[in-house]
Amino acid sequence: MMNEVTHLGQSSSIAALLTPDSSLQLRLTDVEEGDLHMDELPILGAYWVKPGQIIAGEYPGSDDTEFAQAMLRSLLEAGVSVFFDLTSKGELEPYQNALAKEAERFGSVPEYQKWPIRDMSANTVKKMTELLDAIDESVDAGKTVYLHCAAGLGRTGVVVGCYLVRHGMSGEEALEAIPRMRRRDIPGHTMVSPESQAQRNMIREWGQ
Repeated sequence: MMNEVTHLGQSSSIAALLTPDSSLQLRLTDVEEGDLHMDELPILGAYWVKPGQIIAGEYPGSDDTEFAQAMLRSLLEAGVSVFFDLTSKGELEPYQNALAKEAERFGSVPEYQKWPIRDMSANTVKKMTELLDAIDESVDAGKTVYLHCAAGLGRTGVVVGCYLVRHGMSGEEALEAIPRMRRRDIPGHTMVSPESQAQRNMIREWGQ
């Protein structure tokens, strides 16, 4: 399935908080405990992959319109300007309309990209490469990324892991880094990310 890219709003996007540079190498020793940055995170269950540039977390939509708008508002206030949605079509209530309405209040044009991955699965090497390229392009363009699936564990975890490997970590280091990045003050923080063996294996094998 082809990815979907949608621009929402009528003005310029919000700039990233840090100088963008996707070529910077990431090391496990540079990863700080997620709890250290919990006051800087816009919504519960999210965590920084690259502070100021990439946030990962759960689905920011909801059947409750007001709740969805509150989550999206918090993400926009944090500077998020591009949303990478890993869920499949029809899996959850779409949030693009709510995002567009909230964006109008900020005078921003958030970008929405759909990169569907089946729940509990990984991705093909080709599609993962294209997805990582798109994330790097967003970072290099000065955008702040919000990457999510449904719960922010399986599909989000495998993409984060492969991203970390692409930028300098070994597969095992990436698997160790993810739980370190995640917050410990939320329900479900002990759940494994990524969730499936196939997802963990893809991270281990990425870049080999």
